[in-house]
Order: sequence, then C-alpha cells, then structure tokens
Amino acid sequence: MRALGACGNRIGEAFQLRDDLLGIFGSPTITGKPGDSNLGQDKDTSVVVVALANANTAVRDELAGLLQRPTLDAAAVARCRSPISRSGAAQRLEAMIDSRVEAAIEELRTAPLDRDRLQALEHMALLCTARDS
Repeated sequence: MRALGACGNRIGEAFQLRDDLLGIFGSPTITGKPGDSNLGQDKDTSVVVVALANANTAVRDELAGLLQRPTLDAAAVARCRSPISRSGAAQRLEAMIDSRVEAAIEELRTAPLDRDRLQALEHMALLCTARDS
C-alpha cells in the first residue's frame, strides 16, 4: 500500500504538471480546453511560476507586464506564450514530469507485485503523464 500510495502521489503531480503545460501550450481542439483556460483565468499554474522564477530579467518583466493586465484576451494570451517559451519553463516542467514518473516506477518496483501488474501500472503511469489531451 505504501508503494502504491507513493506512486499515485508522484503520478498525480506529474499529471497536474502536464495539465498545466497543456493549459498553455496544448491545442484546444485536442485538449477540449479553451486556449486561454489558464492564463486568461489568471491562474498561477506551475508553468507561470517556473517561467517567472527561471526567466532572465527582460523576459520576466515582459511576462509580468502581460500578466498584470486586468484581462487577457486571446491575443494577449498568445503573446504570453513567447516569454514563457523563452524562459525554459516547458523544458523544466518536462524534466519535473520525467523525474516524478521515474520515481513512481521505481517505487512500484519495490512493491511485491507480479510482473503483469507491474507492467500494467507502469503503462498507466505513462498514459497519465505523456498525454496531449
């Protein structure tokens, strides 16, 4: 139970990080989310937090200026994607996702699971975190 719980926590975190990335960079036709679902609703997701923390001063100032607007229309949301991309936030979050998935799978491998169950859980972990919708 401990291993399954730890695995579930790590996969849940990785799932949320992926969801945050898709909320900004995902295609609305694939995700079913509006293109401004996170930025337009003024959500401080992991992507925004990492972008602001990792960006150089010019990029951070550009992004902060855009995010401080009272409302973000579709054009302003699209403009936000550029400084977020330049900050390296997406790459950092991808590394965080990979790290959590690897830790979850390692946790599973410590549990007394038969090979079929282990493979099924590993497959599920990858499906939950390598998604595009």
